[in-house]
Amino acid sequence: MTIADTGLAVTIERDFAIDPARMWELWTTPEHVAAWLRPSLDRYKPSTCEADVREGGAYRLLIPGVEEGDFVAYGRYLELDPPRRLRFTWGWEGDMPHVADTSEVDVEITATDGGCHLRLTHTRLWDEDQLASHSEGWRGTLDVLAHLYG
Repeated sequence: MTIADTGLAVTIERDFAIDPARMWELWTTPEHVAAWLRPSLDRYKPSTCEADVREGGAYRLLIPGVEEGDFVAYGRYLELDPPRRLRFTWGWEGDMPHVADTSEVDVEITATDGGCHLRLTHTRLWDEDQLASHSEGWRGTLDVLAHLYG
């Protein structure tokens, strides 16, 4: 079951000193995803990632908290256009069953003189609380990516 598009979305744009091919690897190789995809270096340990990186393939990401509980994100890859675009569904285990796996994340990577420009858009968020928490979470996650890789 899916939810209607609420119109709630977060878009974050950021430049990185990482070339597009390397950025693509960081988003699509489970070992790399596990190292950086977490909202904070202080509050979360490196993740565990299982992923079948192909259109229609599934992923599951266990994000262990230092003081908070663990979180598990999961979804399916909708579009892979290396090294330019990655689109996937996003859900949290334990969320309300009628909204799990219904939001979508679109990552666009564009080459720049110094590396790449990344535009992340997370759509179909179901309420203002989710909008705020995902906005904070993705900003923190991209901070971790920049800290670890440039």
